[in-house]
Amino acid sequence: MKVIDYNIRMFVELNINHKHMSLCGHIVESLGIDSIESFKIFDFNNKGIPVGKLKALIELQNKLNTI
Repeated sequence: MKVIDYNIRMFVELNINHKHMSLCGHIVESLGIDSIESFKIFDFNNKGIPVGKLKALIELQNKLNTI
């Protein structure tokens, strides 16, 4: 699977199956993540992210790391 490099917020919003997916994109941007590569290695734990969104972000991160 080839990952297209585009706006990280849009990438997260398009790839998270979560009812608050747009907020997940905002969270990623507010944490200073600016690329898919930095998203893949970012530690989301202990950042004050609500549990449901945290789970969705980690699921996406795990999918990316298995590519």
